[in-house]
Amino acid sequence: MVIETSSDILNIAMAISVSVIAIFIAYFLFKLTRIIQDIRDIGKLAREKLGLLDRLLRAIKEKLDHSATYFGILVSLAEKFMDRQKNRPSEEDVNRKRFKEFDDI
Repeated sequence: MVIETSSDILNIAMAISVSVIAIFIAYFLFKLTRIIQDIRDIGKLAREKLGLLDRLLRAIKEKLDHSATYFGILVSLAEKFMDRQKNRPSEEDVNRKRFKEFDDI
């Protein structure tokens, strides 16, 4: 290849610059596709985690629904216990009765 005129030098310079620009465009397109792929992977991961969270919340809801059936029983038992504690004589009354029995002896 013989360079005879300044237009030959200009053509070589333009060819090199177009080649460099093409390489940079290809590189940036490659990086852009990697970024888009990473965003897609993040979306998949987020959907997975949301699915796990959904399953966890459903399991908790089922457990609470099942325990709610026993909650009424627990409340009635607690009410009975409180009624018995309320109607139960105090310790002072019990001690007075005991000492009164000893006084009679």
